[in-house]
Amino acid sequence: MYTFYSRPKRYHSGCRGEELIEPVKHEAGRKNDLLIDDHGHFVSIYRYSLTHQRNEVSVRNAFNHLAKNRSEVVKAAAIEKYLGEVAEDFKAHMPSKELIVDNQRLTRHELSKQLGVEIDLIRNRTPRDGQVEVAKERLVKEKCPVNHRVEINGERLSLPELAECYHLSVETVYSRWKRGKRGVELIKPVQK
Repeated sequence: MYTFYSRPKRYHSGCRGEELIEPVKHEAGRKNDLLIDDHGHFVSIYRYSLTHQRNEVSVRNAFNHLAKNRSEVVKAAAIEKYLGEVAEDFKAHMPSKELIVDNQRLTRHELSKQLGVEIDLIRNRTPRDGQVEVAKERLVKEKCPVNHRVEINGERLSLPELAECYHLSVETVYSRWKRGKRGVELIKPVQK
């Protein structure tokens, strides 16, 4: 089996002819010698993941976590137990893709369309503790607008009103506000 992804690199490094299509020599051969005791049969990580239809990287991570040194043989039951714990932990901390709202099980995308709320807002308001039942009010509540009021020359104005009165952009005034500028420093003309 040939890996075609390496051809441009080989060509640019000066390889020509048969050198371009030689099989890729993996340096990971040493790592594949690590053994898993699969009910009395000693198999490599690659063979184990292929046989049990597991992600090879996940199996390798489990092996590395369980093995004290690189020459140790790890039992398949220990790897399965570790992968199961990782999967449970992952599910417990990830928000559910389906939520129950008003006794209906809907995906976050369906909720977004039905409620007219952006999907990012739905994701942010989804519980992180594995809970799937959510109140509709929690998903559709309005953000509270931040209404900063500033008193300049005896007038109390919001930041957008202040920008309009002194012919500044709203972004400039908000940027100055965030940097801690107050009073007259908020309305200084922009120097070009």
